[in-house]
Parts: sequence; structure tokens; C-alpha cells
Amino acid sequence: MPLAPFPAESLKRLLSPVSASPAGRGRNDAAVLVLLRANTGACETLLVRRAMKSDDPWSGQVAFPGGRYRSGDETLARTACREFAEETNADACSVSDVLGYMEPLTPSSFPSLRVYPFVGLLREELRPSPSAEIVEAFWMPLEGLVVKDAEVSMRGTTMTRPACTFGGRTIWGLTLRILEELARTLPRRP
Repeated sequence: MPLAPFPAESLKRLLSPVSASPAGRGRNDAAVLVLLRANTGACETLLVRRAMKSDDPWSGQVAFPGGRYRSGDETLARTACREFAEETNADACSVSDVLGYMEPLTPSSFPSLRVYPFVGLLREELRPSPSAEIVEAFWMPLEGLVVKDAEVSMRGTTMTRPACTFGGRTIWGLTLRILEELARTLPRRP
């Protein structure tokens, strides 16, 4: 089923073009797919909650589907698409237009890691289903993000950080930084 129209060209002008997608240089490069859809006048993005695993530094956190570059990936855009499919069992890149990418960000807990957020706009419905890496996938509206300090936990340490909540889930860290940047970047809809 086709989705509602979205001012893709306006957003595309604010992103680096996919054709300029950098090639990954190793394990310190990663990419996420920020998948957008227009739903009854609102812009939503797909987020996942990671499974609890002792070897995952972001265990249990809400994130965009994505992960580290592998040598078989031609570009970091390919990394974003591959990782999205691995985590959600859905090929978002075949039913969306990847419009471009945002400037890379670095998680404060891993200063050597560069994460490239690629932004895609869904053309038709997508039904994600969690892989072993995630416990749920959900759509969240981008309008009206309210950020305030909240207690968060990472590797057994509880700390107070800027965060937003949605449906009882706490979103913070790099994911929140991407959401805030995207909310500032999105063209205003009438």
C-alpha cells in the first residue's frame, strides 16, 4: 500500500548524497538506517529495542537498526541496509528511497567509533519482525520530542542523562542525538 506523500526533495537537499557514501575503513565505522514514513500527517521513524546480551555494549537500549561495517560492504550505505535487514528481518532498502546521510556521530562511550546515519523514506508498508539481536521494533512520531533528564543504565551503571520517553521506553545517547538532529532538519509540514 503506498504511503502518504512526504517532502523528500526538501530533506534530500539537507543531507549528503548517497552517491557520496563513504566506504568503510574498518571496525570503527558503523551505519544506521533512519527509516521514515508519513502516517496520517505525522512523520514517524522505526526504532528497535536491543536484546539483553553480555557482549553488547548497547544491550537493552533503544536504537536505530544498524551496526558495524564489514569488509564485504561496498559502502556504509550498504552497511546500513544489511544491518537493518539482519536486525528486523525486513529489506527496507528495497521498499524505500535512501535520501542521503547525516554527518557521522561518535558515541561518548566509544570515541573511536564513527556512526553514519542514513535517512530513508518508506514508499510502501514494511513489516519488521525482530531477529535474535532485538526484542521489538516500533514506530515513533518525530514531532513533539520532549527531552528531560532521566535515569538510564549502561553496563550495570545507572546515570542521569538527557532522554525522551515513548510508550514506556527510554531513548537517550546517540539515538537521541540523531532524533534531535533529524527533528531540526525535517522540513515543516503544513
